Amino acid sequence: MEQEVKIPDGVTIEKPASAESSTKMVIPDFEVDPSLPRIVFPHYTNNARTELSCTLLRPDGSAHTEQGIPKDPAHPLCKDIFMQYTEEEVAHNTSRQVHMHAKTMEAAKEAEEQAKNTKYREDIWEMKQTFLNMDVVKRDTNKDLRRKIRKSRTVIEAQAYGIACILRDDEQFGK
Repeated sequence: MEQEVKIPDGVTIEKPASAESSTKMVIPDFEVDPSLPRIVFPHYTNNARTELSCTLLRPDGSAHTEQGIPKDPAHPLCKDIFMQYTEEEVAHNTSRQVHMHAKTMEAAKEAEEQAKNTKYREDIWEMKQTFLNMDVVKRDTNKDLRRKIRKSRTVIEAQAYGIACILRDDEQFGK
């Protein structure tokens, strides 16, 4: 049961143009001497895209990062980079490098914030312990202030309640 589709007057159906030619990847034809280092991850290092960086993997397995390579066709390393990589691949590596740098900076900032918070908590803990270990604070008359020292959320708050215990003791027993 084949159904016939009616096309409105004035409309034509054309076969689409071949998309193969526009999506084919152009692979440069070159040969690399196996005794030379392999160029890996070339990318731009400045916004003007006039300077490159890449990693060179030597045949012995060692790696070295080359930086400050001018984007000059006369420069031997730049010439080798663009013989093996297209401009689009280098641009893609550059955006990847920028993304990795942003993530690294974000992780460093997060680690710094966490270290700051840890230091803050340690300072509060030490201040509370300093006052809670004093005989003056341990007295029965300072029970409510001891509780406030334990519940305090800042170093200054813990100090204030600890000093209040000392002053209260001085007023009661100093006379």
